[in-house]
Amino acid sequence: MNFMSIYANIYNWTSHICKIFFIFNLREFKLKKMSKINQIIENIKKKNFNDALKICEKIENSSNKEIILNFKGIINFNQGLLIQAENNFIESCNIKNDFIDPMKNLYALYMGSKKYNKAIFYINKIYNLDKKKPDIILNLAYAYELNNEFNNAIKYYNEYLDINGNDKKILNQIGCIYQNRNEPEKALNYFLKGYNLDKTDKLL
Repeated sequence: MNFMSIYANIYNWTSHICKIFFIFNLREFKLKKMSKINQIIENIKKKNFNDALKICEKIENSSNKEIILNFKGIINFNQGLLIQAENNFIESCNIKNDFIDPMKNLYALYMGSKKYNKAIFYINKIYNLDKKKPDIILNLAYAYELNNEFNNAIKYYNEYLDINGNDKKILNQIGCIYQNRNEPEKALNYFLKGYNLDKTDKLL
């Protein structure tokens, strides 16, 4: 299995929420294609987007179309062509509905443009494919929080805490939600849990 990743931050939320990255997943490419794929990646790194796009057009076929469309979406995003990027990511998802990479990219794109309902749709699809990854659960919770769906946000923050119960910042985050909902007893419960994990942290 061959795997290569390039990370390009779209949107930096808070220090304790995991960042979303564009992922280039090459596991479905044959070795003979790797040199061309590496050329695409290097051109994107160097901001040679037109050259990267030309290579995509050259090697695209029915066996790799969903992956090439994901690349095209990444290129479009970096060119500021957000509608084209969105369309390429969606088409990639439609070809292969369990291909997580374009779903992650759509989630990041929609979070960046504050289209939280759409972001939730795609992060839920990812979550349903893999319910055990803490970063996915955390991003799902955060999307619900920004969309003012606080019950769902609390639900998934707590699900994340079932995996990583020592994350004091998430305990504090839940406390803040309860505080903003005027539920001081519940808020204090979570604040104290976080404080007891690190009594030197003055932010808690």
